Amino acid sequence: MKPTAGKYYTIQDENSLSQISIRAYGDFQYWPRIWDANQTILRSGNPDLIFPGEVILIPIIPELLIPKTAQANRDKNKVYIDIGGFTFNPVTASISRTLDTVANAATVTIPYEQGENTELDNLVKPKSFTPVTVSIGGEPIVTGVLYGRQSTTETGRSLTMTIYTATVDLVDSALKPPYEYNNITFKELLIKIVKPMGYNITFDADTGGAFDRVTATKGQKIFDFLRNLARQRGVLLSCNTGTDLVVTQAKTIGAPVATLEEGVTEGVTGWQLNHDDRQSFSVYRATGQSPFGNEEATAQDKNVPRTRFTDITADEATAGNLQTAATWARNKTIADTLTFPLTVADWYNPETGKLWAENELVVIKSKSMFIPYGFTFLINRVEYSHGSTGRTTILNFVPPTTYTQGEVVEPW
Repeated sequence: MKPTAGKYYTIQDENSLSQISIRAYGDFQYWPRIWDANQTILRSGNPDLIFPGEVILIPIIPELLIPKTAQANRDKNKVYIDIGGFTFNPVTASISRTLDTVANAATVTIPYEQGENTELDNLVKPKSFTPVTVSIGGEPIVTGVLYGRQSTTETGRSLTMTIYTATVDLVDSALKPPYEYNNITFKELLIKIVKPMGYNITFDADTGGAFDRVTATKGQKIFDFLRNLARQRGVLLSCNTGTDLVVTQAKTIGAPVATLEEGVTEGVTGWQLNHDDRQSFSVYRATGQSPFGNEEATAQDKNVPRTRFTDITADEATAGNLQTAATWARNKTIADTLTFPLTVADWYNPETGKLWAENELVVIKSKSMFIPYGFTFLINRVEYSHGSTGRTTILNFVPPTTYTQGEVVEPW
């Protein structure tokens, strides 16, 4: 079996990482990338000593999926799908990037007639798990794996493909034992759980000190477990365009990249407020469970004048860590209730000329949304769309202070 990017490979007699790199990528120099993706599961701990029968993940290397010459010559107003040696401009496309859901995704439709090209058939058939890159112009947006496909059977046949960054495996896969850790930092825990699955981790934020005790349940999904802990540490779990898990923080200060004003800025729709006060609480109470006993900490939402309580269980016992968990629970709830979308009429920000992107600040002015004098929001999700109606981008906004450990500054 040939080693293939994005798939597992069983090491054979006489294999070396350099030989595997040549067979997978056509060049020996990528063996360190294979080593980085597997060093926690190769039992020797030495890249020069691997054993037949060991199973390793051949990582996707995003820059190898699209030739640089092709990137340079591409139309910035078109979507490109690179799969195997084939490149398509899709009939329709929806490409999503988020700040805090660990995986990005794209759904694209291409003209396709089964049986016309056997090589392409093998790339897109079920269980192929083929690496795919979705780009806007020469800029890769999602480099991931083909997970879903839906083919038509009528005249003018087509194939709709759903591509996720490889980190979606963390969303779908259940935790392996052990289900309890004591006195462990979040960084150490991520390395123990995520690295053996073949993903690199980029730390763009401080993850704090040790948890007193961390407990999970059998069958619990990896991302659900890690996201809960990330919230207690006030960090976000994101990903890059390739296969890295990124531990990051939201941008809460800096210059806004644009101002969108209702009735003034052309090409913006969706000026509508949809807020349910029943989702808000005045007090968020965090209860710790640890070998040292149970403690409590609370965080208040001073904008809620009613007596409304909610409880969370935190993997903490010390007062400082519990307070962080309570504050983050409050801020995350406020973020969920205050997030809203706007649709803009292009993929590019007219004020910068660059693609709209998550983790950027934008000033919003809208009478319909009760913010006539403007408020600075954070983009936490971007969805680029291409279809019969042209190019649009849906931007999801949230108050930036909901991603901090301080009081949330709301626009109302």
